[in-house]
Amino acid sequence: MLLRQLPQGASWDNYPNLHFDEKADPLNPAVQHDMTWGLKRRPFWVMEQQSGSPGGNFIFAMPKPGELRRWTYQAVAHGADAILYFRQRTCTFTIGI
Repeated sequence: MLLRQLPQGASWDNYPNLHFDEKADPLNPAVQHDMTWGLKRRPFWVMEQQSGSPGGNFIFAMPKPGELRRWTYQAVAHGADAILYFRQRTCTFTIGI
């Protein structure tokens, strides 16, 4: 099935390690998954799942071993139908247009 053939659905971008605290709270993505599911009351897509160190103006922590698997299981357990992994390497600069 082509992407254009899919009915309109909900999606969101999951970056659990994109934070300014000492450690990420797993409750935050869980709530976001539930809210995204609730928009249409059907499975959703995670369009960008952090798979490396998010960066730009700040360089954040790399996921620890097993974290990517845990985040994936969490998304599926909360109703994700598809998960697309975004960028393994960190950009040293960014520009938003």
